[in-house]
Amino acid sequence: MGTLNDSMAIAALKGRMKTRLDRERAAKPSPNGPARTFAKIDISVVLNLHDEARYLVRTLRSLLEAMQYAAQFGLRMELVVVLDNADAPTQTALSSFDLTAFDQFQVVEVSHGSLGPSRHAGIDAARGAIIATADGDDLVSFDYFHRMHGALKAGGPKSIVCPEYYLGFGTTCYVWKFLPLRTIGAASMMDNHPFVSRIMLYREAFKELHFADVSYKSGYAYEDWHFNCTAVAHGYDVAIAKDALVFYRERQKSMSRRFRAETPGLVPPSPFFEPARFHKIAWADFNGDLSHSEAPSFSAAAFADLPGMADLVAAANAIDPAISLGILKGRHGNTNFTRPAGLSRAYFELCGILAGQEFTDILLVPYLTRGGGEKFILSVLSALKAERPDTRCLVLGGQRIVQHHWVDRLPDDSLFVDLHSLGVTGLTEADIETITLRIIQHQPGLQRLHLKHCEYVDAFMRNHADRLGDVSTYFYHFCEAVDTVQGLRFENGFGFDLITEAGHRFDGIVSDHQAILTTLAARLGDDIGPKLHALYAACSDERRVLSDLKAPKRRLLWASRIDRQKRPELLAEIARGLQTSQPGISIHVHGNAPVGCEPECLREMPDLVYKGTFDGLSTIDVEDYDALIYTAAFDGLPNVVLEAMAVGLPVIAPAVGGIGEAISSETGFLVPDLIDDDALTAAYLAAVAELYADPAEARRKADNARKLIDIRHSIHEHQARIAEIFELPATTHERIRPAQSIMRANGVRATRPLPAGPILIGGQGPDAASPN
Repeated sequence: MGTLNDSMAIAALKGRMKTRLDRERAAKPSPNGPARTFAKIDISVVLNLHDEARYLVRTLRSLLEAMQYAAQFGLRMELVVVLDNADAPTQTALSSFDLTAFDQFQVVEVSHGSLGPSRHAGIDAARGAIIATADGDDLVSFDYFHRMHGALKAGGPKSIVCPEYYLGFGTTCYVWKFLPLRTIGAASMMDNHPFVSRIMLYREAFKELHFADVSYKSGYAYEDWHFNCTAVAHGYDVAIAKDALVFYRERQKSMSRRFRAETPGLVPPSPFFEPARFHKIAWADFNGDLSHSEAPSFSAAAFADLPGMADLVAAANAIDPAISLGILKGRHGNTNFTRPAGLSRAYFELCGILAGQEFTDILLVPYLTRGGGEKFILSVLSALKAERPDTRCLVLGGQRIVQHHWVDRLPDDSLFVDLHSLGVTGLTEADIETITLRIIQHQPGLQRLHLKHCEYVDAFMRNHADRLGDVSTYFYHFCEAVDTVQGLRFENGFGFDLITEAGHRFDGIVSDHQAILTTLAARLGDDIGPKLHALYAACSDERRVLSDLKAPKRRLLWASRIDRQKRPELLAEIARGLQTSQPGISIHVHGNAPVGCEPECLREMPDLVYKGTFDGLSTIDVEDYDALIYTAAFDGLPNVVLEAMAVGLPVIAPAVGGIGEAISSETGFLVPDLIDDDALTAAYLAAVAELYADPAEARRKADNARKLIDIRHSIHEHQARIAEIFELPATTHERIRPAQSIMRANGVRATRPLPAGPILIGGQGPDAASPN
């Protein structure tokens, strides 16, 4: 029994409790006296109170009436009142009621500020073999406990019993009919709670079940929903007590209503969401007779016409006139039957794919496409696999795209799933986030979460960063988009803002260059410093270009993604300038163009030739070119620049992002980052002129660039840095050759084909079999 405060009201209540306890002690047998037995408590009713003073007398009268009715059938019951930070009016209201009218009672005081732990405080104090939950503002029908007890006895020890009807009254009026779990199916519990918090079950169940703490700070809600999900996961049935009736008070300013309005509709992690278990639990819902069931009809009129129901409501009406069939007339009636939503179906399909598999790493990306960021992250995963062969990576794509690329570059044993290709239409962004969260939360061997910035990841982390548990989380940050408006340059700091909001949850912020990390530290302060990691991309290519610029080919190579960031329109201006300053020099453009066609700015220019898509510099015969010319409005440290340096091809590139960390006057031709396009075009033309003016110097720069790659961007250096960033302990286990893994991730040509790991894209796998 908890400690009560010293207010006069509670002191009076304690006095009455002491009298009751003294009577019980006096009735106990003395050591030498004849043995006496006491009637055991059958049911303990745990009543939680907080601020229900104005309703409490009616609630207690209703419970007392229902207990007295049950006593006629031989049921001995006790009332366990739990005061959780109860306000003074509630304490006074409790003390004014003669609790000695109950056969047995206890009062427990706690300061949890959360219904789940408070219910457990009452359960711990309870003496009955059966627990019934109760709330401070609701009423029950006078036969409620008798009917609930009968249903529990019929269901057995693995049953949880709910009342059949809820009659809502107060701010709104309705009636709800509850159907059992076997009728509605468990799949609907994925995104909807089809049952209620007023339950009865055997106390033994609490050895494996518990009410979660969903206080505001937890970021979750619905301890009753979570409890029932967990119970179903442990094999409990949810049964219904026929004609048992709760009068549920709808009040605008209730604590639960306020709390749930301020928190997302998410329950804490539960065994219910474990992929293998959910797939087994929900199998019949999607593949059995239940999938064809029709929603039963129910109405307020049908409720009122049920035999004896008017008498039950009339008895409650005598306690609280707001409970009235007259008010209910013409109002809404429904059941808890709902067809599983698209979210449930999509999660079921994904669980069928993942069931029985464990992953050490999860990567969240918008989709898999050809890009420097994707290539960099795939190299990281490959390096982790090389260092720890038991590494298994799950890649989740959260945004729509027609076709994925580079799936074959994932490490062996990886699995890629497009969350929009699970055979379910109409999934919302919130659905995708929920599926992602549940998978992350229920991977027991998960060690690392990798995040590539995109709309999907941004929304997910803003909404769920604090629900990820203790998994180490790494955010890859390469650059921010830049726009020029009215002659001024604006950095569109979406990634920066996400770091501001969710950076506390990142264990590491990884970039392919140092400059952006230095800027982050200057803007966010020293505290973020230990999380910042520059990881220079591994770059390896056995080819070597020995361009003889004394006999130039008069061709420059441009290779990149064709979009706003890479500035193809600037490339067109450079080509026009070359027609005047360096006649006969052509630029060959290799790039992945939007909608499968070249942009207008590349057309009708004889010296600007679009050569189509490419899949890395290794797929281009670089020996046919004198240099790589690269343009971009913003960037990190582009792979194509490093790849050109690795093969010894001279590079002309702008001083944006991290390019200046690779290209300098000693390693190439660095073009100043000028805001005026005319001035920038002139700077590029000057760099091209310098390239051809001194062939020996251009060759020296290219040789220096290759040496820099050999030292700083070697596979060995990359692997050592990976181990440092991800804090991989030393191991005696055999490692995969890192060169092979990195080569696959980088798409480099090999003398022998590299084996592709088993890859599966969501919705393209074999039909799932029924779980055993």
